[in-house]
Amino acid sequence: MEALWGCEILGAVKGKHLGGRKDDLIYGVSTDTRHVAPGELFVALKGDKFDGHDFVAEAVEREAAGVLVSKNVGSLPEDVLVIQVKDTTKALGMLARYYREKLPAKVVAVTGTNGKTTTKDMLQYLLSPTISMVSTIGNFNNHIGVPLSIFRMEPYHDLAVIEMGTSSPGEILWLSWIAQPDIGVLTNISEAHLKGLGSVEGVAKAKAELLENLTPGGTLIFNSDNFWCKMIAKGFPGRKLSFGIHEPANIRGRNLQEIDGKMTFCINDRHTVNLSTFGIHNAYNALTALTVCYELGLNLAELAQGLKEFKLPPMRMERHSVKGVTIIMDAYNANPSSMEMALDEYSGMKVPGRKFFVCGDMAELGDESPKLHRKLGLRIAQSGVNFLLATGEHAGAVARAAKRGGMPGEKVMVFDRDNGLCDFAVAKLKKGDAVLIKGSRCMRLEELFDKLRGDLKKKADD
Repeated sequence: MEALWGCEILGAVKGKHLGGRKDDLIYGVSTDTRHVAPGELFVALKGDKFDGHDFVAEAVEREAAGVLVSKNVGSLPEDVLVIQVKDTTKALGMLARYYREKLPAKVVAVTGTNGKTTTKDMLQYLLSPTISMVSTIGNFNNHIGVPLSIFRMEPYHDLAVIEMGTSSPGEILWLSWIAQPDIGVLTNISEAHLKGLGSVEGVAKAKAELLENLTPGGTLIFNSDNFWCKMIAKGFPGRKLSFGIHEPANIRGRNLQEIDGKMTFCINDRHTVNLSTFGIHNAYNALTALTVCYELGLNLAELAQGLKEFKLPPMRMERHSVKGVTIIMDAYNANPSSMEMALDEYSGMKVPGRKFFVCGDMAELGDESPKLHRKLGLRIAQSGVNFLLATGEHAGAVARAAKRGGMPGEKVMVFDRDNGLCDFAVAKLKKGDAVLIKGSRCMRLEELFDKLRGDLKKKADD
């Protein structure tokens, strides 16, 4: 981060100066005392389970040059800048917006129901060798993560790729106001976060907030195969570029094939893309990233070849072989559309043995959750899965729907995750079988995966 004067920060957040020197430079911003560096500003955020004001003294001990607070925190050293605001979270965003305006870099904002993080990581992989850039770390894509990503930018950076997530109306509007993107990306829109957004229409409205803060002359990049993305793009008067597979698009993928667990396709009937992983959803992620590269004026032929070595982020359709059993680990997150895509890929996967599906809950679906889990159960029954091992609050609904859809009752099981699921799977699984593990992050299915893998190894060694 380029250093800011204390008086700049005071003005940017419209704060009250309670003490310290406002004519000193501040060299960074932190919200976590474990990572505060000397000379930085510590922002005391308040959440449901924590209050950063309790750690102000610790931040000062770590030589923070200033603190941003919303209440009195007692006596501090005379040289520590103390700024008080009504809402420190809002002030963090206001300061990030001020800082973003000082920088010449272009900003690409990526949002959508699925594929945000993988698309962002693909862009980082493709562009960082030749372009000075930063991108969101992990999926730190909320009202705290986006400002902190902005603060990672330096004056010498040419580009920032910022991921934006939402679970309620107004969030994307706020995040895009902070980031002021030059390029806005809609990966896809489907049912997710319905607890806060109500319906897929609500999801679409929330994602469309991105357009309100595109910079003048900014570009919208959207999925031409997705109904809601097309509807949003239809109402956007500015420059827009599309990507897709089934419908006409500026950057279109054709002749998709999966060979030896790897996806290959051709873009615009000219450039071949070879991915190191499988799944049509990853083809969409690649098309999204390549469309952004095209808008940036880069050579698509070279970049298409460059994706060959790209590795997916953790827990996204990871394929593991454990003593002859194939385990597909896709427990990063889950919603109806990502479940559908995972089942489609799993259905088309050729294995010599049987297919097991460990199915966890889809979170944050609100009042629609029971209906959508029943719909998932019916979809599982149609997928060709041989065994369904359901776990979670909605496991019973998924299992009952799968049976109604035609799955034999003896092949549909409901488990408390910590009570018998792994034991049953290990006892049943044979060499040549496959297991897909998928559910929302709150299910912590990575722990189940680790246990399953360990138990399978132990069984083979006995």
